[in-house]
Order: sequence, then structure tokens, then C-alpha cells
Amino acid sequence: MNVNRGLPVRTAAIFWRPASSISVGSARASAVDITPTPAPSTTPSPPPTTACSPCSVSAQGNVYDSANSQPLENALVLLEWEDRCWGEQQQEVFTDASGYYETIQLNTHAVGQGRLTASFSGYGMDCYDFTSCGDHPHDFHLDPLPTPDPAGAFFRLTEVESLRVTHPRGSTRYDLAYQLRDTAGEISSRGHIFDTENRFYPNQSGEVSVLLRSFVHQGFTTQSGDNLLVTYDAGRQKRIYLPELTGYTELYVGADGSTYYDSDLLLPAQFALPGTPTPTLTPRGYHSPTTTPQSYITPTPPPSPQPSCMSCPGLVPGSITLSEQTSSREVIYDFTYDCRRNPDQIHNWWTSSTDWLTVDPPQGFGFDSQTFAVTVSLGDTSLLGPGPHADRVFFHDDWGGCSICWLDVQYVGTTPTPSPTASPPVLVLDSGDYDGDGTAEIAVFRPASGLWAMRGLSRFYFGRAGDLPVSGDYRGDGTAGAALYRSSTGLWAIRNLTRIYTGFTASVPVPGDYAGDGTCDIGIYFRGLWSIPGLTRFWFGSAPYIPVPGDYTGDGRTDIAVFRGERNLWAVRGITRIYFGAASDRPVPGDYLGDGLWVPAIFRPATGLWAVRGWTRVYYGRGGDFPVPADFSGAGYDDPAVFRPATGLWAVRGLTRAYFGASGDLPATR
Repeated sequence: MNVNRGLPVRTAAIFWRPASSISVGSARASAVDITPTPAPSTTPSPPPTTACSPCSVSAQGNVYDSANSQPLENALVLLEWEDRCWGEQQQEVFTDASGYYETIQLNTHAVGQGRLTASFSGYGMDCYDFTSCGDHPHDFHLDPLPTPDPAGAFFRLTEVESLRVTHPRGSTRYDLAYQLRDTAGEISSRGHIFDTENRFYPNQSGEVSVLLRSFVHQGFTTQSGDNLLVTYDAGRQKRIYLPELTGYTELYVGADGSTYYDSDLLLPAQFALPGTPTPTLTPRGYHSPTTTPQSYITPTPPPSPQPSCMSCPGLVPGSITLSEQTSSREVIYDFTYDCRRNPDQIHNWWTSSTDWLTVDPPQGFGFDSQTFAVTVSLGDTSLLGPGPHADRVFFHDDWGGCSICWLDVQYVGTTPTPSPTASPPVLVLDSGDYDGDGTAEIAVFRPASGLWAMRGLSRFYFGRAGDLPVSGDYRGDGTAGAALYRSSTGLWAIRNLTRIYTGFTASVPVPGDYAGDGTCDIGIYFRGLWSIPGLTRFWFGSAPYIPVPGDYTGDGRTDIAVFRGERNLWAVRGITRIYFGAASDRPVPGDYLGDGLWVPAIFRPATGLWAVRGWTRVYYGRGGDFPVPADFSGAGYDDPAVFRPATGLWAVRGLTRAYFGASGDLPATR
């Protein structure tokens, strides 16, 4: 917002309708008796001051580069305050060419907590806190962020001559596979290599920036520092360094062979390590590079045509019908080229997506059998109108004369407009490590009977219907203690330790280490009010916001944070505001990278999508599941996992599937 400092400031009166009339606390305004005086007065006596007395809020100032004192144009300045009657309010403006900003003057009520924040791309954020009404002049001097090291040059090449896995990890031919691709997607494949046999299969040429895809099957993993030796462009060599990998991963490759999770080369996966002795360039096994390209498949005369032969990739069956009762079907993708199956005809296949169908897995490499079982399932059908619906899922393939086939899917709903599965409640727990070994347990709390059950560890009874699990390390000894919160009375009960009353009906329990002393603190959140007994009490958020406390700075302290899906907003108090997610998403923040920092993440029940900001997107779970991110492997990072109360299924991605619990149980871990 550009403003002219020579013009008078207009006062704008903005009125809101309160979303709720509920008040917190027990403050009460007492009537005051005023004795009238004999002399008449034309000026009425002022009304008694209340918590909702009128006032105004505005701000103005300048934003500068602290390194050279130059003004910053288009810097974002955000004015936020807690109106004691209307809840959280905010206003944002942008600086003009001279770095000047000015907010409009807003009529409001007594301010309880206010904050003025300035931010600009490439600079750190600066904040100014206030607790009073009136104008708040303040200049900001923003510190430039350090330039990332390395600067972010891509590894570029024209033709791959060979690939070699320096440290094979698999036990069979296809346990681990790697593929070089173009970051822009213009050249689908530069070549593949399969781990145990180091057999390289070349593909297209052309100058590209390099993207590495890895396919690591369940039960196998790379180790941090493993690398691929690439020989390219007339004998030049480069090592591409790998982090610990499981499942399907895409990594961008820097000029020095370092790998990154993002296309800006800012989020490192594995920096280049000190070089190891270069292996002999003569490849072992299947393919030997020569100056003259040669076929790696021995030509054989085509067999006589057979009626049942598929000359292109095909699907069996070629069409399916899904319903609410039969929500998924298994389909065989059959790659038969020139009427024969050739185990050396290796290819990369993938599927297109649709609005209401999902395919699992969505992509894969070839296997000796040349057939691949995929599961096609209903996704979010809530937007489909009455009547039958048809869609087509396309399968693509990098290899062969035919590179596409499709599956026709018809959906017949049992109701005119199917309703999405209701999402279970959001629970906030501090820990699920009940034996102190650094690994979260699979654990449930059964409100109907008060049963607590930790798989392979313990069973006991503690609590009753209506209670919520709030387990955490309340002793500070590295072990989670079973604890419950009873909203009807505000009771916190920590087994074998203490009982305390704080909170009230409709409060959300938010345990966490807010003091940073290694011990879990009890806390409640109610429509923007955060209360941590013995520590602090303040307002942050409002009624529609979901509390998502966590260690977003990596300092060992739980930070105050809220999520509002309708606005896609994540707000971490005093740290950041970002936009990530959608209205129907469930927040699942955690330390997914193992670096001690929590990051925003969401689980989308309609499709089973897990999206971790700045890292990855995977599909795991479905509507009605409890998303339960936790360190189930003891590796120091959170794993995507779901608990399905309808069947008692616990599924930890890439690790395990177990049945523990029953309908009505709540997960008691994180």
C-alpha cells in the first residue's frame, strides 16, 4: 500500500459481529452509584470504564536494510492485536518507494496484546510488541539473510555414458534403482541403474540440469554418504551423494554432487563428502560403453502372432466399477512389447491423476515378470453429483513403441451425494515413549473402560469416558507418563505423579515443554487463550484456529502455534506466518527431517495425502484415520503413520503394519 505522507490520515470505523458471546474468567463490572449535584449539567457523566472501552490502533514508520540503511520498497508490515471484545484482528500494508508504511486508524476496543511485524524476501523478520491503544510509530531495520552455501548451481550434462553404484545395498536385482532425469521434465529419462548388478541402461541425450530419482523398496535403505559415480560428456566424472533413502524420492543435484530436496538448492539432503578412490572405469556386467552406440538387447526374430498377445502395455482388467462397498480394485499393468516378455526390457512407468481416483503406487520400475499390481481406489467423491460417473486413468511408459494405455473406471454412488468420512478429533500429546528408549510405542487409550495399552509393554486402567490422553515427559527423565485431561472439570491427572485442576469445558489440552527445561508442562487453549500454569497466560489465535504447539526453532522449547485451514494459515508466535494447507486438512507438524526442527505438515483425509512443507508429498491413509506422526523407528525423525479405529490397524509408512486396538480407542502416542 503506497501512501502519501502529505495527506491527512482518515479514520475508518470498522465493525465486526462477534462470533461468540462466551467470556472467559470471572471478571465482573460493578455498578457505581453517583450522587447527583443540584446544579444541572449539559454534559452527561462518562460511563464507567469496562473491558470493552473504545480505543483506536494505528502504526507508521519506515523499513530499512540494516546493512546499508537503504529503504525497502514493498516490505510487508503486519499489524496484529487482540481485541478484548472481538478477538484477534489484523491489518497488513506494504512500504512505498521510500520504505514508508502507514496503517489506517481503526476504532476498536481495549488492546490486550499487540504486535507489529515487518518482513521482506531475503531478509529476516523484525517484531515490535505493544499493549496499549493509540498510534505506534516504529522504524524497522531488517537484517539481510546470509547467502546459502553453496550458491545453488545445478549439475549439468549432455550425455550419460555410465552410472555406477559405489555401495550396493540391495539383495536382489530391483531392491534399489536410480534414474537420472531432466529437472524441467523435458527429457523423461537419461538412464537407469539397478543396485546389485550395476547394470546401466542408457536413454536420451541433450543438455539438462540433473534430477535424481531413487526407488528403494520396502525393507532396504541407502546410508548417508552413499554415492553414484556418473561418467558423462566424453569421460568426465561426478559423484552424486545420497542421504539415507527409503521409498520413492526425488533429489536435485548441485554442481559439486551435493543433493537437495528443493529446486532452489537451499534445502540440503546430503553435501558432497571427501572423495573416495575412483573405481576402474571398465563397467562390470551388462553394458560396456563404447564410442559407437550399441544395442543392449540382442535382436531376435519376432515370434508368430498370437491372439492373446498384447503388442503394447495393457491393463487387466481393462475397465472396473467402484462403489462405496467396493472402493478399490487391484489391476495388473502388463508390459509386453512386440508380443514377448523380455526381462532385459527395463522401463519406467507412471500414472496420471484424477480428481476422485488414486493409484497406488503411482510410479515404478520394471521387474522380471513384467507385470505390476496396482490398486485403484476412490478418493474424494463428495463433489460428484447424482448418477454414475466415469473417468479414465492413463498409464505412461518411457520405453517401447507404445507408451500409453488407460483404465476406464465407473463409479456408482449409493447416495446422490456421498458425504466425506468424518475426521476424528485432533489430539495434542507431548510424547509416546513410555519406556525411555527413544522410540515411540504403539499405544491406545480406551475411554469406555479407562484401559491404557502399550504394545509389548504394559496394560492398566486409568480414566473414564470423556477423558482425553495427554501423555508427556512430566518427570523430565526421558520417559512418557500416562496422563489424561477431563474437560468437564478441568482435571489433569498424571499417573503416579499428580492431579491438578486447570481449564474448563471446551478447552483443548496442549501439553509441551514451554519452559525448555526438559519437562512437559500442562497447558490449555480456549478460543485464542493460552494458559500455561506457573509460566504464562496470553492470547494468540481465535475460535476457528487449531492449536499446533511444537519446537519450530529447534531450541528445545515448545513454541505457541495455531493453524486455520480456511485461510491456509500457520502462525508461530513471535517467529513466522506461512500459508500451507486447505480447509479440510488436519495439521500434523513434526520433525520429519531429523534436524530438531518442527515443520508445518498436513494430512488430507479425502485423499490420504501427507504434505510436509519444503520436503515431500506422499499418499498414506484415508478418511476416518487418525494421523499419528511419531518416531516409531528410533531414527530421530517422525514417520508418517495412521491409526484406523474401525479395524485397529496401525500402519507406519516404510516400517510396519500391526493390529492393536479397537473401534472407539484413541491413539496415545506421538
